[in-house]
Amino acid sequence: KTEEAFHSACDRSEFYSMLDRTTPPVFFNPLHETCEFIHKSLSLGVVPSQDEEISSLPSSLELPDSCDDYYINSPAKRSRIDSCSNPYDQPKVLLYVREQNETVYTALMLEVPTLHGLLKSVEEKYAISPAQVKNLYKKSRKGILVKLDDNIVRHFSHESTFIIQTNRLN
Repeated sequence: KTEEAFHSACDRSEFYSMLDRTTPPVFFNPLHETCEFIHKSLSLGVVPSQDEEISSLPSSLELPDSCDDYYINSPAKRSRIDSCSNPYDQPKVLLYVREQNETVYTALMLEVPTLHGLLKSVEEKYAISPAQVKNLYKKSRKGILVKLDDNIVRHFSHESTFIIQTNRLN
């Protein structure tokens, strides 16, 4: 490595405007660029005479119609989880909850991310029977109070944190 191959060190970055503002930006796709380069270089380098047939070219110069043929074993995509799908098929969700006066969180594992699954986890940790629970609410950071249902519980993020508050009604 020679010193001339690198830029000199700078104490600060300098930004400058581009002179050509009319040419639209181009997205660089290395796969497309590489395939295009291969097609151009091979097609420009070999020009058969009119007597020769294209099939007489060596097989190493035969090109696929697209570069997708080079990547047959692409990784399989995961199927999309539909919001209307069966909640029992969805992964478990771990929530961390604590009361206002506590400093340590308690872990609640939702085997099934539904309202019933949440009530079952609360029953295991706090000894509150699901029959005693009339409503479950979630208060957002903006202060909006929302009544929970299966759809909201299904969209809880794994390892989310909550402050739990229980109110006994007479």
